Amino acid sequence: MAARTCHRCGAPAGVASAPANRPVFCCAGCLVASQIPVDAKGNYPVNAALVTVLAVGFVVFNQLLGWGLVDFMADQGRARAAALCAFASLGAGAFAGMIAVREQVRGAGGVRVLDSAVVAVAILLVAIGVALGAPGFGVTANALLLGWCCRGLLRKKRVRNPDDPV
Repeated sequence: MAARTCHRCGAPAGVASAPANRPVFCCAGCLVASQIPVDAKGNYPVNAALVTVLAVGFVVFNQLLGWGLVDFMADQGRARAAALCAFASLGAGAFAGMIAVREQVRGAGGVRVLDSAVVAVAILLVAIGVALGAPGFGVTANALLLGWCCRGLLRKKRVRNPDDPV
């Protein structure tokens, strides 16, 4: 069986289990980018992919906000509030990570070993963050996970030949 390539950028997709008539993607970034249409005026009509991107951005922003408030609250002598901010930051990070992993698996058409290794490292970082009460580990885990899931966006969109297989 011929190696499958990313439908958006042409990079190796690394999965052979997806049906031949279904496009596969190297990462969640390429999947989402391929699903966000641009009309003739350069506008982005609202669709599920765009809402997913906005939701992840909102959750990551709140993760960073919660992380920033931990030290502020601790300096104010509000240990309980600092712990709640740390918990909220880690929770927001876990939620954003779950969305990213779901999109990654959906785009690849299956689970890949290297994707699983990156997710395992991210989970380990979150576990360390929970054990130490340090949301910075959760932020690092999300940066790793989101960077991995969106790596295809750094490559240019390939020009597809109409005769190319899906």
